[in-house]
Amino acid sequence: MQEQVPADGNFNSIFAAIAWLVYGALYLDGFWLVGCATGCVIMLIPILNEYRSGTVKIMDCTSLGYFALAAAISTTSAVHSLEKYHVVIVWGLFAIVGWATLVAGFPFTIQYARERAPREAWDSPLFAHINTTLTIMWAIVFTFGAFLGVLIFAIGHAFLLGVAIPLSAMGIGYVFNNRYPKRFTDRFELSAKSTTVATSR
Repeated sequence: MQEQVPADGNFNSIFAAIAWLVYGALYLDGFWLVGCATGCVIMLIPILNEYRSGTVKIMDCTSLGYFALAAAISTTSAVHSLEKYHVVIVWGLFAIVGWATLVAGFPFTIQYARERAPREAWDSPLFAHINTTLTIMWAIVFTFGAFLGVLIFAIGHAFLLGVAIPLSAMGIGYVFNNRYPKRFTDRFELSAKSTTVATSR
């Protein structure tokens, strides 16, 4: 598998991360509506960029959908309920989407993996296996975050359970996401060589 990620992929990922960081900072400062609206505006940048290249990501759309919905709710009387349950809602939403892509037979990590892998690898069973494993891992991380959000109501410790531990789990997820596919690099290279030989005959 190729290790270099297209510049657009890095650009989009950076802006998606910035959207959540800005949202989190503004939310913690008490600017709920501003945080939601700002997150929504920032998320439009990577999504429009992806739209132009025909590579709109499911998870980026999920982020935009959350920010837009949260901003709309923030202008109603339901804002207090959203503020109270937002940890569960955020993680739960991503968990639902993650598991849904598995049920639909299109693990969401495939969209990111195709930016790294050669085109001839996309339809291979190994490529599908790797991305199924990675998507399951992320769905578990998201579900774990939602569970911790529920746990806050029972034992408190909102920062620990709502921020520190979930972000640590995300960090572990990113490490696994980067290292796991590298175990199969040799197989992909062998497969690519076999394809080249077969097509040259």
